[in-house]
Amino acid sequence: MSVEIDDKEIAIAVLNGLPPRFDNLIVALDALGNEDKVFGLEFVKSRLLQEEQRESMKTASASTPHAPALSDFTCLLSTSTPEKRAANARSWLVDSGCSAHITFDRSLFVTYEQMQSGSVEMGTKARANVAGRGEVEFMLNVNGSPHSCKLSSVLHVPDFGYSLLSVSQMVSKGMQVSFENDKCIMLHERMAHVNVQGIASMIHNNVVSGINVRQSDVISAMNPKSGNHLLICPACVFGKATRSVIPKQRSSSRAQNCLDLVHSDVCGPLEVQSIGGSRYFITFVDDHSNWVVVYTMRNKSEAFAKYKLYEKLAQTHTGRKVKVLRTDRGGEYLSTEFKSHLDLNGTQHQLTTAYTPEQNGVAERINRTLIDLVRSMLSHKQVSKRFWAEALATSVYIRNRVTTPALPVNTTPHHIWMNSTPNVGHWRVLGSKCWYTLPKSELRKLDLRAREAIFLGYSQCSKAYKLWDGELNKIVVSRGVKFDESTCGMHDIPAHESDSINSNVDVVLLDGDNGYTADTPNTDEVGSCGITPNGN
Repeated sequence: MSVEIDDKEIAIAVLNGLPPRFDNLIVALDALGNEDKVFGLEFVKSRLLQEEQRESMKTASASTPHAPALSDFTCLLSTSTPEKRAANARSWLVDSGCSAHITFDRSLFVTYEQMQSGSVEMGTKARANVAGRGEVEFMLNVNGSPHSCKLSSVLHVPDFGYSLLSVSQMVSKGMQVSFENDKCIMLHERMAHVNVQGIASMIHNNVVSGINVRQSDVISAMNPKSGNHLLICPACVFGKATRSVIPKQRSSSRAQNCLDLVHSDVCGPLEVQSIGGSRYFITFVDDHSNWVVVYTMRNKSEAFAKYKLYEKLAQTHTGRKVKVLRTDRGGEYLSTEFKSHLDLNGTQHQLTTAYTPEQNGVAERINRTLIDLVRSMLSHKQVSKRFWAEALATSVYIRNRVTTPALPVNTTPHHIWMNSTPNVGHWRVLGSKCWYTLPKSELRKLDLRAREAIFLGYSQCSKAYKLWDGELNKIVVSRGVKFDESTCGMHDIPAHESDSINSNVDVVLLDGDNGYTADTPNTDEVGSCGITPNGN
């Protein structure tokens, strides 16, 4: 019909024709915006190939391991000339699209077994013959130092132009692999899915300690033109897709001192009860430091009791009194006893005008930010919604230790409130599978030394991790923990056990934490000042 079909239309037609299993990818691509640049056929093709390879690797790792048929090896690269082989003689490429380690260099093998048949399918659908396989030894540069490396089951493909390290093979051996441009994404997961550019800026300017990343990677992540904006975090797409634009400029200047102005707001009811039986949470935000403290509540009527907890905590920490409390006109803030308490302590109560929530914008934005982070973390590791309070506690813990546009550059709430630089080297990805060490005093010689659990956050009363032991149906607090952040621990707990959690959850303290003499803390109450308020 002599109609010209442009590249964008072809790309959209391809996306429209995909089966349902690609829906997550389509949502992620749509969230990028800038259709003229993103929806090119080559870009869509590359993302589809990556998604297909990722799904294939996931399926392969979930099934029972078996030796591949001799024609089952694949590689997305193609064969090449002798000149290219000579140029690549000393190079090994890390390849996520290759199902086996491959090299063309026969001299690298320390053991060798000839193969009479077998081939590797290339990205062009052509096949290259496999001459043999065996063990290969070579020197690997690790942080500037040479280290000997041995690979098993390496294919010898004489017609190939590269030496490839297969990601799927390394992962199957228990290794963790991350590509150069993705290193900041891994940190991003540990940091409750906060903004990647903000994380890179903190590292670059030494705002926090405990992170070892090459400066070239950090600078690349900070630069929006570097291509990192095309890296998609599906958990963020699902968790933050409805986030509205937040004004960058506030209408008034920041308070001069801690507790000169405190913002507060109640969020809820949430659709799922926490494991402690809560459906609401209340936030308190110090305007000067932007330090956040959150408490969960079973009912809105608990707001006054939670304010008194916060008031005592904050005043003890700072040596100052709350001068102004700014809230909306919710009934939980307007009770007679609440008003009398504020008057008695000389605290001015500023109320927003009816139907103008933007006047309480600081607290409104904090609540929205925290809920976004909670959704993203729960989605990323497919953690049960019943653990939203633990995810909320982790969000607050991290939010208080990362930079924010509300504060001067290179400053976190922790810098101002705690007067120290936050260390983030112990942060881990919420929902990851982990193993905690059992106390030796409780073990016999042949007993297992550790138990499997799920990482839920950070203890507020000691330097330890909070874990969920699904078999015991308990929260465990322990310092001796080994993590596997590449897995989703929640999949290992049968659904009926997750659904049967009641509000009377025990807390087991290990590794010397048994010295904590206060009443067992309510695991839903989130006091991010280093102290967890006692349970009811």
